[in-house]
Amino acid sequence: MTDNSEDRLSRSVGLAMLLDVYGAMLSEEQRTALELWCSEDLSLAEIADICGITRAGVRCRLLAAEKILNELESKLGFAKKTDELRDALEVIASTLHETQAESLRRIIQEL
Repeated sequence: MTDNSEDRLSRSVGLAMLLDVYGAMLSEEQRTALELWCSEDLSLAEIADICGITRAGVRCRLLAAEKILNELESKLGFAKKTDELRDALEVIASTLHETQAESLRRIIQEL
């Protein structure tokens, strides 16, 4: 959706996180387009070919999905809470004995 690779990376990482938390709230079409854009790093044209729609149609799906995900996060805050929990667990892991810390890090990765 943006041409700047640094902006796109930052945006796609943030959206991928929101997609993990709230993806079930999107339509299948929105979720598919967003997964292809975030996870597969495909261009609008490539996604359009896969979905059988225009680039403008892909852009509309992505923007609508982004709006929904941001609104959900704004109201519910689950992604932020998950990040905060991960950060707190990392702090705990850093204070534990190495074998205990490794076990906790595996648990954190599963989150």
